[in-house]
Amino acid sequence: LPDKPRIDAQSATVFCQTAPGGEQNSVTLRAPDNARYQWTFNGSAGVGNGRDLSVATSGRYTVEVIDAK
Repeated sequence: LPDKPRIDAQSATVFCQTAPGGEQNSVTLRAPDNARYQWTFNGSAGVGNGRDLSVATSGRYTVEVIDAK
């Protein structure tokens, strides 16, 4: 069986929602390299289907990783 997937944050996970310049801050979540992905946010599917997911809202993010086999 493949290893259990792990989500890695590509920057700080604690930040102000709006940056000093007025732009919205976000963090990119990255799943392990594989064939397909399905991200969910607070139990709602369909928030993303790529390896990376850029988020600007706090909550519970999960990813289902499907390998090529």
